[in-house]
Amino acid sequence: MNLHKIGLELDKRISDADEKSYADQGIGLIPKDIEMKIMGQMALLADEEISSRIELNATFDVDAHIKASVEVLRILDQLLKENGLALDMLSDEIWMPPDTVWETFYEGDYVKILKARPTDVLVSKAVKAPIKNKRLIMDAIAIYGEELAGRIDKFGGRSSFFK
Repeated sequence: MNLHKIGLELDKRISDADEKSYADQGIGLIPKDIEMKIMGQMALLADEEISSRIELNATFDVDAHIKASVEVLRILDQLLKENGLALDMLSDEIWMPPDTVWETFYEGDYVKILKARPTDVLVSKAVKAPIKNKRLIMDAIAIYGEELAGRIDKFGGRSSFFK
């Protein structure tokens, strides 16, 4: 998934909808401070470094914390569907380490897309779903070593399970 392309198109559609709303009703959408924080597998797939070093499973679910109006969420939902994706409605239940680093991936006129740093996503997966993610975490520990293993242990996981 090209998050940059999604961000560009979302910015354009929000601008178009804002202009249409103003023309039709005399009031715009007043889009501001729209933020998407991408987590989970999608954040890993969007990261060029890790996706080139580890074989990652494709996904259609976009795990994201989103700060936006209902109107903007509708626009985003339609855009994702057109790209064969769907916003995971359980995204708010995803646990991320409290010290997660959010990297700016796209910043447009209306939309800012951040993605979780890969090691933070990997810690989340290792702590909350170790069996499902065993092969992924084993491969990741081979790359990130004790930095990743130590963080898994720090947040309640067992890095020894992956060795």
